[in-house]
Amino acid sequence: MRGALVLATKLLVLVLFVGPVLLLVSGSFRDNQEMYRYAGDLSLWTVLPRAPTLDGYARALALPLFPRQLVNTVFLSS
Repeated sequence: MRGALVLATKLLVLVLFVGPVLLLVSGSFRDNQEMYRYAGDLSLWTVLPRAPTLDGYARALALPLFPRQLVNTVFLSS
């Protein structure tokens, strides 16, 4: 019984901490229209993108200050 309680607690903590990160990663593969289309609903499409795209990453990499901001982030986080 104690082992099941510990396992349930670990799973709850995992969902609470990893769940939002997975939502952020999933959202990074959506375009703006799809991001807000399912904002009020709670369904499978709230979590998974219907048409995954890498356009957000392409736009971020094309920003002129992105390389410097990336270096600053890596430096400060290490």
